[in-house]
Amino acid sequence: MKKKLPAFMFYPGDWLKDNSLRVCSLQSRGLWIDLLCYMHESPRRGVLMITEDKPMGIPHIAQLVGHPVDVVSELLGELVSNGVIDFDISADKNGEEIAVYSSRRMVRDEHKRDLCGKAGAKGGGNPNWKKAKGDDKQNAKSSSSSSPSSSTSKTTFKDMGSSERYIQTIRPGVSEVWKAIPSDRRKKPATTKTAIGVALEQLQENADPVAFLSDKLRDYYQSQEGRGKFHREPSRWLEDEGWEEHPDAWVNREEERAGL
Repeated sequence: MKKKLPAFMFYPGDWLKDNSLRVCSLQSRGLWIDLLCYMHESPRRGVLMITEDKPMGIPHIAQLVGHPVDVVSELLGELVSNGVIDFDISADKNGEEIAVYSSRRMVRDEHKRDLCGKAGAKGGGNPNWKKAKGDDKQNAKSSSSSSPSSSTSKTTFKDMGSSERYIQTIRPGVSEVWKAIPSDRRKKPATTKTAIGVALEQLQENADPVAFLSDKLRDYYQSQEGRGKFHREPSRWLEDEGWEEHPDAWVNREEERAGL
């Protein structure tokens, strides 16, 4: 059963800077934010569905938003033609074709959430991850009992052999991508390495996902934003799918944020 989520991530900067969205009319943008909310509540998150197997057609959408079918159809056409909303053609139980509308970003985020859950990055976690953590605790306990000096030492992630090995086996190439991050930006190793594994899973159709992601991370941390005070941590950059952003967007935002 799909996990209930009370909210979804919304980035005002992305909303205001999305050229495809900004060329749409005010009415279309208003419809789009409503549709995003319905997609979030949908049985298939990110896709406009009435039930798990019944898409939401234009008449249903018109009824939900309280506008005539012809008006909603025109506004949807504007969103589709400008590349804001995705749609596919599906056949209903009577064999009639019906458009299925969806949000690329929300569908990707839901897929990523599933991958993170399988990788043990979410609550409940993967049983192998739990076992690895248990092994680490047992190893730490054994070490402390055998060496008087070890009781005063703090166990770091690098010392957690089995946990680190487990994270690195989520997806081949995680270690190589991790090394592409500048040493002064390497934070939250466990979270970041899991995020790298998820990103490589998403980029598996790329000819060389490890080299591609490594290069994109290097480019980001050599950019104005990446070198500046308000840079994003690697795990956040990966969560934002930063590799899809144009480098021109990685400008220094210190003056912009100082004025807030």
